[in-house]
Amino acid sequence: MHQGSFGVYVAAWQPGGEQVVLSETRGEDGADLSLLDLKTGQVRSLIKPATPSANEDVVFTADGRGFYLVTNVDRDFRAIAHYDLATGKLKIVEQAAHELNQLSLSKDGRWMAWTSNEDGFAVPHVRDLKTGQLLKTPDLPRGVVSIAFADSAPVALVNIVAPDAVAEPRVWNLVTGAVTRPVRTSWAGLDPARMARPETVRFKGRDGTPLSGLLYRPAPAANGAKPPLVLLLHGGPSSQARPGWSASTQYLVARGMAVLDFNYRGSTGFGKAFAMANDRRERPKELGDIEDAVAHVR
Repeated sequence: MHQGSFGVYVAAWQPGGEQVVLSETRGEDGADLSLLDLKTGQVRSLIKPATPSANEDVVFTADGRGFYLVTNVDRDFRAIAHYDLATGKLKIVEQAAHELNQLSLSKDGRWMAWTSNEDGFAVPHVRDLKTGQLLKTPDLPRGVVSIAFADSAPVALVNIVAPDAVAEPRVWNLVTGAVTRPVRTSWAGLDPARMARPETVRFKGRDGTPLSGLLYRPAPAANGAKPPLVLLLHGGPSSQARPGWSASTQYLVARGMAVLDFNYRGSTGFGKAFAMANDRRERPKELGDIEDAVAHVR
C-alpha cells in the first residue's frame, strides 16, 4: 500500500505489468508524476520540474516500456510527449501554436488522437503511428469534442457538444475516412437552427495583455437599438470559456441580450504564462480585465 501526502491519483496502469504512474497535484493546474512498483512498494519520481507544470492524459504504450502524455514542462503551450521508462527521457512528439489536450491511444497502439484548443474550440486530430501519417480531419460541427477508440476496430467515436449540437456523436472510420451519424439527438421541441453561435473577440488589456472571449449576438432589434450585455465570468481561475451547450446563454440571447463569455488572465487554454498571469499579487489585475472587456464591447 502507498499513502500519498497530498492529492495523489492513479494516472495510468502499465499493461501486463505491476507498475502504476501516480499523479500528485501541484498548484492550480499542475501535477508531478512518479512510478509506483506494486510488488516492492517503491516509488520513483519521474517528472517533477522546478516550475509547476501540467502532466496529464497519461497513457501507456502497448509494450509498457513508456507512455505518452500531455505536458507543458519547460514550454508555454501543452504538447504531446513520450516518456521512456528505461532512459527517463521526455520527448515532444506533437506540438502546435495552440494548446493540445485530450490525448488517447487505441488499444493496439496504432492510432493516437488528441485535440487542439483553438480559442476554446476543440479540433480533433488522429495520427497513424504505424505509417506516421496524420489523417485528414473530417468536416464536423465546431465545438468541444472528445475522442474514444473502439477496442478491436479501426474506428473512433467523436462526441461533439456545441451551441447548436448537443451531444452529437459521429463514428469516424480511420481507414476509409468515412464519417457516419449513428443516432440523432432529440432537441425536445427546440430548433437548433435558432441557437446562437459565438464569435471570438480579441483585444488588449490596459497593460497590453492579450485578452479574448466568446461573444454571442442576438438578432438585431427592430428599432436598431444596441442590445444589453451579460458578461459571463467562468469559475476557476483554472478554467476557460468553451463553446459548448448552455441553456442559460441561449435563453438570454433569444431574449435580445448579447453574452460575452470572457477569458480573463489566469484562464487556461492560452499557455502556461497566461494561466499564471494572475498568481499571488497579480490577482487584482483580473478586475482591470473585466473593466477592459466591458469597455471593448461597448
